[in-house]
Formats: sequence, C-alpha cells, structure tokens
Amino acid sequence: MNDHTSILCTVAKRISFLMVVGAAAFFSSLGLHAALSDFTVESPVDGKTLKLSDAQGKYVALHFPLKTECPFCLKHTRDYAKKSATTSDVIQVFLKLDRFSYEQFAAKLAELKNQPAAAIQHYNLGVDRIALGGYDPVSYFAENQALKGRKEISARHRGVTYYFASEENKKLFTESREKYVPTYGGWCATAMAKGEKVEIDPTNFKITNGRLFLFYKGLWGNALKDWNKDEASLTAKADTNWKKIAGE
Repeated sequence: MNDHTSILCTVAKRISFLMVVGAAAFFSSLGLHAALSDFTVESPVDGKTLKLSDAQGKYVALHFPLKTECPFCLKHTRDYAKKSATTSDVIQVFLKLDRFSYEQFAAKLAELKNQPAAAIQHYNLGVDRIALGGYDPVSYFAENQALKGRKEISARHRGVTYYFASEENKKLFTESREKYVPTYGGWCATAMAKGEKVEIDPTNFKITNGRLFLFYKGLWGNALKDWNKDEASLTAKADTNWKKIAGE
C-alpha cells in the first residue's frame, strides 16, 4: 500500500481485530471491546487475499517489518513462516510499512482533521458552516464566559469553522481540538434529551466533566434551569439520542 491514509485506517482496524479475536480473554477482562468492520488485505507477492470475515474463530498475528530489504528481517520472516506452519489455528500476516517522518505525519494528521465529519449535516451551523454563532469555543473554558470571535482569527476542524477572540485561544484550540467542540453538534442539551434539535443562546452554557453544553433561552424559558434539575439523567438521555441522530 502506498496510500498512507489507508494504512492508518486499516492498521487501526487490524490491531483491534487482533485484540478482540486473538486475545479475547485478556482484553475482555479489562473491559475493552471494539466494533469491527470487514476488510481485506492483498499480498503483493502472490495476490492472495485475507478477508476479516473469513478469519472468524482463528487467531491473527500481524507483523510489521519496517524494511523488507533488511537481510535480518528477511531471514526472520522466512524462519518464522516455516515454523508457523505448525499452528493451523493462527493466520500470519506480514505487512510492510514505510517509515513516516514527523513532517509527513503532521501533514497527514492536519489533512484528516480538516475532512468533514460524517455527521456534519446534523450539526447546528450557520452560514459557511460557522459554529456557535461565531462565538469563541475556547472562551467558555478559559474565561468561563462566551466571547464573540473574530472572523480574521479562525480555524477549521472536521469541516466546521470556529472563530476566536484571540490568537492565544486559537492556539489552545489547535492543540486540543476535540476538547473545545460543543456537545450534540451545538444544539440545546435539554432538548436533545428529548431527541429534539432546538436552537441555543450561545451565552447560555454549562461545562460539566470537561464537556461544553449549550441551552435555549428565550420567550419559552431557560432550558439550563431544567437541565440542572436532573443533569445526570438528562445527560444520559441526550447522549443516547445524539448517537441515534448523528452516530457520534
């Protein structure tokens, strides 16, 4: 494979597969579980393929030699392949990965972060996919207040544009983006507990356990007051409903 995006994605799936199927008892005792999608890898040597769904009930050992031209790696691979023929319940897979420089990694990571989220159509966004009505997402955490952001100080994350009140707040955001993203796509948290998308007042908010919750405030009342009456129960309901709506 030459496409590094594919490598990153499929390697993550392969490792999860090894954890769940190849070491089920150990990882289950730790409470670690993973939902896996089917995938196929093809051998560059003989064209044979391995499909995840065909490996059910067996262990899968994954090997990642960095340089297949290395004589020591080649000898190890040949010796290992011969001996492994005695373990019929284990599928051995050797995958070559090229070394990734930090600059290449950083560039690819930035590219992935800028790709629109699958659930972006469910987010509460304004014109040009601007979040929070242009308010600074970091200000809720850093200043404990909603500050209006500036168009000239902006950043994108998963297809969404965020404005910031200062360069420092933008820097904090780019260093830990997911930390500052509002819950439920920016919709009213109290309404989401009922499975409804309701507009918010960006200045009406609450931070609990490091999560930014936003609420409706207007002629029909203040949804934050209702939220505070039973926050734990409403949070659980809102989390479940948002997952059904957006899959997140």
